[in-house]
Amino acid sequence: MNTLELKAPVNGILVPLEDLSDEVFAHKMLGNGFAIEPITNLLHSPCDGKVIQMHKSLHAITIENSHKDQILLHIGINTVNLQGVGFKAFVKVGDHVRSAQKLIEFDLDLIAKKKLCLSVILVCLNQENRAPITINYPLKKNLFKTDDTIAIL
Repeated sequence: MNTLELKAPVNGILVPLEDLSDEVFAHKMLGNGFAIEPITNLLHSPCDGKVIQMHKSLHAITIENSHKDQILLHIGINTVNLQGVGFKAFVKVGDHVRSAQKLIEFDLDLIAKKKLCLSVILVCLNQENRAPITINYPLKKNLFKTDDTIAIL
């Protein structure tokens, strides 16, 4: 089976999904992954692939690689309620993207002012027939940058 390195989609501090307030993500109902508390406002692709889905409010995007692994990137929790305000997409469905390519810009201040969770969440979808994801949790809270490998799928 092929392995896939997943890079940090934003610069920030790595957080386990279990620490999130949203039960769907915390209980891994969509799949395993990780979250990052962002210190920058640009979402990047964690791997090479194709954009197969983008929510109309621009808070969520799914990338599929050449092995059909699907990676959901979700900006914040309940940010769908912003209805796209504060989000700017640089790609669209059908676009081929490279690892670390800029995908979406988001307004951290607006999200914080609305008292919404800022975490950027990465979840590996459709992983029923795959080995478990290996996540590189550091011993202490380290800052990850968009070119740092966080997980191997």
